[in-house]
Parts: sequence; C-alpha cells; structure tokens
Amino acid sequence: MSKVWTQWNTPSPPRDLEEALPPDAEEILHTGHVASGWSGAKWLDRTLEWIVGAAILAELVVILLNITVRVITGDSVLWTQEVSEIALLTIAFMGGAIAYPKGAHMSVQALIMRLPAAWKPYLAALVDWLVFVMSAGAFVLFVPTLVQQIEEKTPILQLPVFWVSMPFSLGMVLIAWFALVKLWRQQKRAVLVAAGVAAALVVVVLLAPPLFYYASPNVLLGTVLAVLFILLFLGLPIAFVLALASGIYLYLGGISEVSAIPIGMASGAKGFVLLAIPFFILAGTVMNSAGLTLPLAKLVDALSGTCAGGCSRWSS
Repeated sequence: MSKVWTQWNTPSPPRDLEEALPPDAEEILHTGHVASGWSGAKWLDRTLEWIVGAAILAELVVILLNITVRVITGDSVLWTQEVSEIALLTIAFMGGAIAYPKGAHMSVQALIMRLPAAWKPYLAALVDWLVFVMSAGAFVLFVPTLVQQIEEKTPILQLPVFWVSMPFSLGMVLIAWFALVKLWRQQKRAVLVAAGVAAALVVVVLLAPPLFYYASPNVLLGTVLAVLFILLFLGLPIAFVLALASGIYLYLGGISEVSAIPIGMASGAKGFVLLAIPFFILAGTVMNSAGLTLPLAKLVDALSGTCAGGCSRWSS
C-alpha cells in the first residue's frame, strides 16, 4: 500500500506533460493555424482583425485615461463611458463574429467524435445553417430598433444611438456571411440535405405555438431543455445554442416578443465588468506567444506533485 501511495505522490517528470499535449499544440496556440481567406477574402480578414484590434487598443487607452484623470483631479471623464461602450460592443460582437469561422467558439464535440465519419459533413453543414438562421433572424428582428434609434442622441457626445448599436448589427451580418462562406466550401450534397433539415426545423418551430397554448410551463421548459441539449450535442457553438433556445422558449410560450432577444444581447454586452474578458484573453495570447504557458503548467504540475494529495490541496 505504501508503495502505491509513494508512486501516486511522486512528481511526474516534465516530459510527461509534453507527451500529453497533442502534436499540433504549438500550432493551435498561435493564430497561424487558421488558413487565410476565412472571411471570404484576404483583405476582409485583415480589415476585420484591424478593426477589432483598434477597438481593444481604444478601450485600453480610454480606461487608462479615465483612471489617470480621476487620480489627479478626482473627477471622471464623462465621454469615456460612451466611447468605451462602443469599443466594448465592437470587441464583443465583431470579435465574436471573427471567432466563428476560425473555430474559436466553444462547443461540445464529445458525441460528434464518436459518430461515423460519413455523418460528420451533414452535421457540420446543419450547424452552419442553424448559425445562419440565428444570426440572420437576430439581425432582422433588430432592424426596427435600429430605425427607432436614428433620431436618438447619446447624452454626452451627442452621437446617434444608431452607431452604438451598429457593432451588434454588423456582427450578426458577418456571422451570417461567414456561415454562407463555410457552407460554400463544404460538400454540396451535405449542404443541400442539411438545408432541408434546417428548413423543416424552422417550419416545425413556427407552427408549434398552438401546441403549447394550454400546456403547463413545465412541459414547455422540458421541451426547450431537450432542444437545448440536442443542439449542444450536435456541435453547435454554445453561444448560438443559448440564443436559439431562448428564442424558441419566448416564441413558443408567448412570454415576450422575440425581438427582445437581440435587444437583450446588445444591451447585455455593455456591462463594465465584461471589460476584463478581452484583456484576459489578450494577456493569455501574449503569454502563449512568449512561450510562457507551458513553463507555468510545468511549474504547477511540479508543485502539486510534491504535496501529499496532489491537486486536492491546491483546490481546497
């Protein structure tokens, strides 16, 4: 028993961690593994990346400026709130749109990996069609809100509120465009079959509300949860799963207007606490580029391996 305990607590040599990494880990950690032209044109690749990069830089500069002025004078720069809001929405929605064709959105692949290889092209095409339906639908539902905001002005800079909502609209249009680009590059038979399945699913959802008029809330909730998990295990990115499931729930239950979803998405990304997310991602990218991630992982592995109980002590 003591021999087994000793072997369990013996720190693993550093090479074990390297062997556990996939052979293409170094490629995955850097942006170069994404083929150019992911947006449909190389110039569009560079333009979108520069726009999001400029938004991140603007966000950082505005925040530092506001902090500096507040420390020196004790007052805040009022217009920085509006500028940072536009920059944050650009990072969230246009950056999220860029992440989709690059395969950077989180998704559950446990079931997909176990399916026959012949099924995978059809499921991949179905996922892209569902993404197209969600993004195009969100944009169409948001158009009336955009029209109402044309005459409205922001309180400080007197900018049209239309421009504040523009990143969300462009993000949805870009995601729909990227979905079509991905579908164009896939097998035509799989794309056509998946289009028929997606169209059938849309028709079922549109015709289903009468079935839930007199149903209990638990039935509706159970149905939507079942749809959510089915979409999740089909490999649809989690962000799109949540958006689709929310839309289906509101539509079938008649609880609220479906147009509330894109409005909620646009306003929900304005939270100041979300500013930390892009900068944590930026810091992680810098660490990966500098080659610091693997040494830190080795350090944690070595430290936890020298303690009785291993990682359980670090988590307690």
